[in-house]
Amino acid sequence: MTDEQIIELLKSGETLNFRCNGRNSEVMALMADLEEKSLVRTEDMSLSQETRRIAVWIGDKEGEGK
Repeated sequence: MTDEQIIELLKSGETLNFRCNGRNSEVMALMADLEEKSLVRTEDMSLSQETRRIAVWIGDKEGEGK
């Protein structure tokens, strides 16, 4: 899934779940960038030993992502 596809899903109201591990470093970097721009809000949803987070779009629906 591309960054643009992820952003479009978030803008459409979907909640994105992602894990914080080495294989997801690009997604983690994208979420950190979007959160820094106040476009998404992320929350910890760790239910096990894995670190998991959710992301919810809070920016303008027309706002630019990356």
